[in-house]
Amino acid sequence: MDHFTDREQAGDILAEKLAVLKPRFTNPIVLGIPRGGVSVGYRISKELDIPLDIIVLRKLPVPYNPETGFGAVTLDKTVIFNEELMMRMNLSQKEINEIIDDV
Repeated sequence: MDHFTDREQAGDILAEKLAVLKPRFTNPIVLGIPRGGVSVGYRISKELDIPLDIIVLRKLPVPYNPETGFGAVTLDKTVIFNEELMMRMNLSQKEINEIIDDV
């Protein structure tokens, strides 16, 4: 796992790694998720000369560690889960629904 000094450095390093993939795609875009992902996405977008768009969503926090998310809900109410993390958390469907309703 790479460790970065800041998000800008992360974006620069990721852009360098993604540069080899750019020719494979027609009209690629970079999607940034607010808070940390937008600044990383901006650097990738700038370095690769690819448009940047922002995805607005709300994190589904892990009950005992709210900084960690086990999924997200988009503005149109689409729910996306981190399936691997969810399997380890053993939350009931009722608990999951309550968390979704709270965000």
